[in-house]
Amino acid sequence: MVPPNWKTFLRNDKNKTGLYHYLSKITQDQKFEQGKTVLANYDQNVLQSVGERVTNIEDLEPCNHEEADYRMNFHASHAFKNGAKSVRIYATDTDVLVLAIAAATRFPSNLLWIAFGHGKQID
Repeated sequence: MVPPNWKTFLRNDKNKTGLYHYLSKITQDQKFEQGKTVLANYDQNVLQSVGERVTNIEDLEPCNHEEADYRMNFHASHAFKNGAKSVRIYATDTDVLVLAIAAATRFPSNLLWIAFGHGKQID
């Protein structure tokens, strides 16, 4: 069931934590097209989508970076170090964009795609 008032729902840290846990578990259970792996944080653990496995995810755990901005770029760098040729990051914050551009300069022969922005405003 979707909460009728998202702003009120997201002001409660317990609600956000529960939502993040739920979304991480759903991501882990999804099968993406061959060659695609999706990683999600679950507290300090890293979960992977089913199918192909990223080697050495233990390098990512424990993931205790408080800011998601840094976590996304940390995951992207890890993917490039482990053979990924391209990575896509979805962001709605300019901090993520700036960090991603800085991270991409360390891997000039790889592709870093950034989907920036968001849909309808949530009231």
